[in-house]
Amino acid sequence: VKVRYERIRGIKNNIEDSSVTLMEYVVRVSPALLLKDNYVSVINNLLRSTENCEAASYRALVLSNKRVESIPDMLYALIESIIKNLTNMLDSIDTMLTLLSVNPRKIDETYVEIMKLESTIDDFYRHAVIEVVKRFDSDVGSLVFFKELVDKLEDAADHLKDASTNIKYIALHRV
Repeated sequence: VKVRYERIRGIKNNIEDSSVTLMEYVVRVSPALLLKDNYVSVINNLLRSTENCEAASYRALVLSNKRVESIPDMLYALIESIIKNLTNMLDSIDTMLTLLSVNPRKIDETYVEIMKLESTIDDFYRHAVIEVVKRFDSDVGSLVFFKELVDKLEDAADHLKDASTNIKYIALHRV
C-alpha cells in the first residue's frame, strides 16, 4: 500500500506541476481564447480529481498502518469497482481530448459513456457507505477513514464528470 501511495502521490505532484504551467499558458493566450473559462474548468477539475485520488490512497495507507483486521469482501469489491470505473472515466476523458482536435462530433458518444460510468460509481458509492457503516459501527476510527476513502473516490468521479462536461461544451464550438 505504501509503494502504491507513493506512486499515486508522485503522479498527483506531476499533474499539479503541469497544471500550473498549463494554466499560465491559458492565461497568456486568454485574449485569443474564446472558451478560456471552459479550459480552466477542465484543468481545475482534473487537478481536483487527482487530489481526491491521492487523498483516498492516503486513507488506505493510514488504514493499512492501523492494521484493520480485514476488509469485508463486499466492501473490497465495491471499492475496486469504483476504482476501475474511475480509470475508465479517465481513459474516456483522454479519448475526448483526442477527439477534440480530430473529430469533435464523436465526443457525444464518449460523453454519454462517462455519464453512465459516473452513475455506476454513485451506485457503488451508496452501497459502499452502507457496508462501511455495517462493518465498522463499533470501530469509529476505521469507520471515519473508510467513509472518507469512498467519499474521496466519489468526489474524484464528480470532478471527472465536470471536466468531461466542459470538454463537451468546447467541442460544441468546434463542430
